[in-house]
This record gives sequence, structure tokens and C-alpha cells, in this order.
Amino acid sequence: STDTNADLQHAVARAKELEEQITHQRQQIEGLEVQLSRAKAEATTRLDSGESQVAEVKRQQAIVADLEEQLANQMLSAQVALSKAQAEEEQRRRADEAKAKEVQRMLEEQRRAKSVEAEAGANEISSLRARLSDQQALLLAARSEADQ
Repeated sequence: STDTNADLQHAVARAKELEEQITHQRQQIEGLEVQLSRAKAEATTRLDSGESQVAEVKRQQAIVADLEEQLANQMLSAQVALSKAQAEEEQRRRADEAKAKEVQRMLEEQRRAKSVEAEAGANEISSLRARLSDQQALLLAARSEADQ
């Protein structure tokens, strides 16, 4: 039971840690989305003329592409972390179920052993009562014989 509690506490701590990681990654994603939005806005407002416009567009497109790639990577990392957390939680749940079954089996064994002990004790008491009864009968017979 102590191991199960420790395992559950570990599972809760791990889940919180993973939630914090996911929250951090979401914040990074939001930051990247803001950067992406700014980069797109900047790309549309900085177009002046001719070659400088083409060069600026290409530069902004490279930034946008880079930010989109970073965003995709962050989203993938968040999904992987979530999947891993779910798998770990499922594994812990199965281990907890197995431990609970083992504890239940051990308790059943103990109950059977106590039942066998109680039955043996009851048989021993019956045997002692029978011997006492026999000895009382012998004592009465001896007294009766001594009285005559």
C-alpha cells in the first residue's frame, strides 16, 4: 500500500511536470505565432518598390518559413510529450492494478491461513475437553473406589 501510494505520488508529480512542459511549449508556440504574425505584417508593410521589394519579400518569406517550421516542431514536441505522458500513466495504472491484485491474493491467502489456524485451534480445544472429561471420569471412578 505504501509502494502504491508512492507510485501514485510519483505519477502525479510526473503528470504535473509533463503538464508544465506542455504549458511551456504552448507558450513558446504562442510566442512563435506572435512572431509569425509580426513577420507577416512586416512583410506586407515593408514592400516599397522593385528589387528591394523582391529581396524583402524573400527575406520575410524565409523568416516566415523558419517560424512555421519552429511552430510545427513545437507542436510535434507537445504532442509527443502528451502521448508519452498518456503511455506512462497507462503503464502506471496497469502496474497499480497488478499490485492491487497481488495484495488481494495475499490477503486471501492470509485469510485462508487464519481460517486453517482457527480450525486447528478449535480441534485442539475439543481434544483437550475430551481428555479433561476422560480424566474427570477416571477421578470420579477413583474417588468412588476410594470411598468404598
